Amino acid sequence: MSRKLLQVFVLLPLALICLAMPQHSFASTTAQSPWPGQPGNPVGYAAWTGWTGSFNTTPCPSSPASGTSWSNATVVQNCTYAGDVAINCSYCEFIHVDFSGGSGRGNRGVSGSHVLLIGDRFQSNYVEASSVGVGGSYIYFFYDSFEPLVSYYTSPPGSLWPSAGAGANSTKITEGVDAINGNEGYQFGVILGNGSGPIWIDHCDFWGFGNAITILTTIAPMTITNNWIHDAANPTEQSYHTDGIGFLNGNTAPNNVAIIGNTVAMLGNTNALALQAATGGYQNIHVNNNFWSGDGATIAFCHPGSVQCANSTFYGNTFGTDVEAGGPLYDPGASLGTGSVWACNTIEVRSGTTWANFVNGQYFLNAVSENSATDQGGNTYCAMTAPSAIQFGKYAAGTTSAGKAITISNTNTGNLSIASIALAGGAGSPFTITSNTCGSMLNSGSSCSITVIFAPTSMGPQTDTLLIRDNTAGVSSPQLVPLAGIGTAGSSVAPPSGLNGVVQ
Repeated sequence: MSRKLLQVFVLLPLALICLAMPQHSFASTTAQSPWPGQPGNPVGYAAWTGWTGSFNTTPCPSSPASGTSWSNATVVQNCTYAGDVAINCSYCEFIHVDFSGGSGRGNRGVSGSHVLLIGDRFQSNYVEASSVGVGGSYIYFFYDSFEPLVSYYTSPPGSLWPSAGAGANSTKITEGVDAINGNEGYQFGVILGNGSGPIWIDHCDFWGFGNAITILTTIAPMTITNNWIHDAANPTEQSYHTDGIGFLNGNTAPNNVAIIGNTVAMLGNTNALALQAATGGYQNIHVNNNFWSGDGATIAFCHPGSVQCANSTFYGNTFGTDVEAGGPLYDPGASLGTGSVWACNTIEVRSGTTWANFVNGQYFLNAVSENSATDQGGNTYCAMTAPSAIQFGKYAAGTTSAGKAITISNTNTGNLSIASIALAGGAGSPFTITSNTCGSMLNSGSSCSITVIFAPTSMGPQTDTLLIRDNTAGVSSPQLVPLAGIGTAGSSVAPPSGLNGVVQ
């Protein structure tokens, strides 16, 4: 499954675009609902509070200065970059900025440290390299959109969730209906480059791509949550593969990656998840509570190749049957690697589909066949969290957000023993658990809840992870619920319908 690299390792460009659009509701067989891209969980720049309906065409400053902390960060907002841009600053924010790229190409690089990009649009037609390349540290993409140039397409070709082909048995690619012309999209949405990180990508919208999010060699934490990745470019015009989230074949693969609560679904020669063909790496990879659907082997989880995932999880995911030509798995039954777990994944038979042998709600296995009435390896414990990740939005330093509830559901047949529920950041975290109804035992079919608040004492993006330790299989425990919020000096804006407020 080779890919056309060309200038990828020379240019580290950047391109994001997130559009909120009408979607059709859908009952999930897992605890995750609504999925990103559905009503109640919109993504992209238009979903960020403060959106006025159009981008300001005022030119942005070409070389924004750096701040020395988030309290005096440089803010670039409500303006347009009309050409290729290199962002190299520290403690800087880009709010509702249009990275239009002029005549196209893309080639935006993000370096420096402590950079927040929120509610922005990144357009590109760079079919031989990336739209956005990240080489910095502490980079945050919240509610951004990655898309082709507006001169080609003003909106994604499809409007159905999870993809333009949702609910149809056909895997035929029709440009303008369920894909765009491959010459008019971009090859890589975001490349997370060597040595970059930590990186956080949350509630972003990716469409018109060859590869949406590509992670190169790194050991720095990467957190990819609540994104909608859909409507890829038609690969007929280009020789590259169309993948969702993945790693370029060869060399050392990334470690320490959390891919949680995303919708990834598109037609093409795709792996919606493409983690494969590495010479090293692939440790602590957590692929949890996502919706996956694609054409051409939907999932490649750390195989084939000489290296499989170690101490990693493929847990609580839903496989959708809206497209299923190459099969759910690239290499079903392959070894997962030392200490890794495949558990509590289910199949969702989409309305209007009639795929043979799949039964709605059955377990999705790393095996042949991939569906079963019982879970992998005899597992009888499934702790499903909803939501899978939380974005609190903007709150003034010294204030406290409304509480957000996280539900834990025991969806398997065994009683769930809960050892502890805590925040990874401990006493110094800006997040606090204010209530917990779970106790030490959760019976099969039962649910309990945990309430968390965000109370920033300083400015800037702040993150943590809720850790739920239970008796689920292996490294599936602790369950991971990433948390993010933004401290600001301005007034707090309670996020309407689960959305965030704009940094002041």
